[in-house]
Amino acid sequence: MFHDPAYIAEKFWGTFRFSYGVPQDEFSEDEDVPDSIKEKIRDMWDTKFAGARQNLASLYRRAVRKWTPPTLRKFEPDAFDNAVQRAYFDGRNTSHSLVSGLRLINLCQSHNVPEAKEYDPKVALTACVIAALGMMFHDQRCRAILMAGGIGPIAFEHLPYASLLMFVDALQDDRRDVLKSRFRACGVLRRIEFPPGGNVVEALVCLREVSVKGWAPRIAEYESVMSWIGSQSQAIFRIDYKTEAGLPQ
Repeated sequence: MFHDPAYIAEKFWGTFRFSYGVPQDEFSEDEDVPDSIKEKIRDMWDTKFAGARQNLASLYRRAVRKWTPPTLRKFEPDAFDNAVQRAYFDGRNTSHSLVSGLRLINLCQSHNVPEAKEYDPKVALTACVIAALGMMFHDQRCRAILMAGGIGPIAFEHLPYASLLMFVDALQDDRRDVLKSRFRACGVLRRIEFPPGGNVVEALVCLREVSVKGWAPRIAEYESVMSWIGSQSQAIFRIDYKTEAGLPQ
């Protein structure tokens, strides 16, 4: 439920149009973001989000079983932190999944709401950092930037939430049209099967439920998700998009 709150902030001009009700043709996404806004976004990386991203980097190293002596870490640039910074903001776009995760960690540490009697701040923060690391990878753009920076996949067995969120997110219909208040009862997902005692999860989707121009990006997302999960995990996730679409197997 927390993985997309920063989605609206991913593109500056889209956020501006949505907030002020400006028509689509008034601004182009190709227009440059004001320098003052760029500076504020970059400044938050080293201020507001500094502690949160350090938590993410530490958990990532633990999840992939990678340890570097602290004395070396002072002199060698951290590959994970560098890749995450590129995903965070490229001068035009931010990564909604990454910003959502950093925001979640900061909210957990703010302590500005009443706490339940059994509330344990250490347990809560630990859960939020795990969730934030998992959330990063469901965003295809963020995932591609991280992999280009040498940050490989994490096995399902080590970070199951990341794989499950990616899998489920890829199967959903695009329901972000704010002009519509109703959704079709039948979407692209036909069924999900997971035979008892096995390690296979297979989904059947029907691309005929979306326009042909939407097939290519969906197929690219399906293949990206399955490749990321399958490269390190013993669990096998499959998305069958060929059968219902009449594509060659």
